[in-house]
Amino acid sequence: MKKKVAIQGIAGSYHDIAARSFYEGEDIEIVGCNTFRDVISAIKKDPYLAQNNLIDVCDTIKAADGSTWYYVRIVNKYYGFVAARYITRV
Repeated sequence: MKKKVAIQGIAGSYHDIAARSFYEGEDIEIVGCNTFRDVISAIKKDPYLAQNNLIDVCDTIKAADGSTWYYVRIVNKYYGFVAARYITRV
């Protein structure tokens, strides 16, 4: 069975290239989304995409404008910042 990977972007975008590089040699299906919010919606709607998608929140940071950002770790490998409004605690 093909793995499904939801990305923000279209074929040939940086996210597409990164996903294909990460899953190099595996048969994957890219689910392209226009926005990050669409990626989250796609994951919530598709039971296969929802499996094993763990994001660990490592730290919380307040931006100069008062918004909250999380420093996150994805699948124990990738790190970055995500606006708190996109993260839901499960």
